[in-house]
Amino acid sequence: LQPLAELQGFLLGMHAVAFTPDGERLAISSSGREAVKFFDAGGRQELLTLEGRGSRFGSLAFSPDGVWLGTANEQGVVHLWRAPSLQE
Repeated sequence: LQPLAELQGFLLGMHAVAFTPDGERLAISSSGREAVKFFDAGGRQELLTLEGRGSRFGSLAFSPDGVWLGTANEQGVVHLWRAPSLQE
């Protein structure tokens, strides 16, 4: 099988990936100031970078309704964001 897409542009690597429940957006966790990058899953375009505090953001998950995104960094700090819609 061949990949459908390759997403690049992270300064410090990628650690976790999650799709919104509707499958329209994709979040990828990274490190440092690039805590999470959002992509349009269909168009594969970067939408937004969320800045975090701390080092590696190793996990992330969307709420079942896709409105909230939670991430955790190596220091055990959880960040909660309202996940932007495609229109935002």
